[in-house]
Amino acid sequence: MFDPIPPKPFKAPVAVPPGFTIQEMLEDAGITQDEFAARMEFSRETVDYLIKGNVPITSEIAEKLSEIIGLSKKYWLNREVSYQEAITDLCRE
Repeated sequence: MFDPIPPKPFKAPVAVPPGFTIQEMLEDAGITQDEFAARMEFSRETVDYLIKGNVPITSEIAEKLSEIIGLSKKYWLNREVSYQEAITDLCRE
């Protein structure tokens, strides 16, 4: 008789960009993407890329996010690291 194989913990095959959180916070605050772009001193195109996860959150961006929509600079930097790690993990599978 075979020993049962222990189950592996379920890990959703997904990497959620920090932009998802940004978009939700903007909606909750009633801030449009155009207004957000102006406050961040970004083009609307850059904001679109940021929300889609195609622009990494740098120290400078994290500082601006903290000032404009809240949460700490450290939160945003950690959120970016977690996102990049999730992408790396998914690529390995």
